[in-house]
Amino acid sequence: MPKETKIVIVGAGASGIAAASRLLKRRVSDFVILEANDRIGGRINTKDFGANVVDLGAHYVCGEFGNVVFDLASKHDLLSSESVLLNFTNCKPYEFATVNGEIMPAEESCAAVMIYFHNLDKIKRKLKKDYKEVTGSYGDYLIK
Repeated sequence: MPKETKIVIVGAGASGIAAASRLLKRRVSDFVILEANDRIGGRINTKDFGANVVDLGAHYVCGEFGNVVFDLASKHDLLSSESVLLNFTNCKPYEFATVNGEIMPAEESCAAVMIYFHNLDKIKRKLKKDYKEVTGSYGDYLIK
């Protein structure tokens, strides 16, 4: 790191890259990004999976206003509206695989998503009510 560096950005995830991008837009280049991993991206981690790819990290952008990740991803047309996910007349956005790697039929995948979204509000209300008593993961809570 050069001695004259005045700015240190910790992490090369979405926020770190966004911070660097904003500095560069303001013609500030005396910064360094420190990253603990051997790759950039933070929680965003896309891996090859057969002839396709699978996202192992972040896969959902929450919030469209004032969200740096949303702004960056939108510029590259990487996002679709949540309305696509909630349109159950066309189940194409949903493709699930079993633990054995077999692709589930579209009707079953769509039904699973419909059940999930149908119960999501109910689950959120209950979770807020008894949050202090919850142990384990979100999945464990859903199973209970």
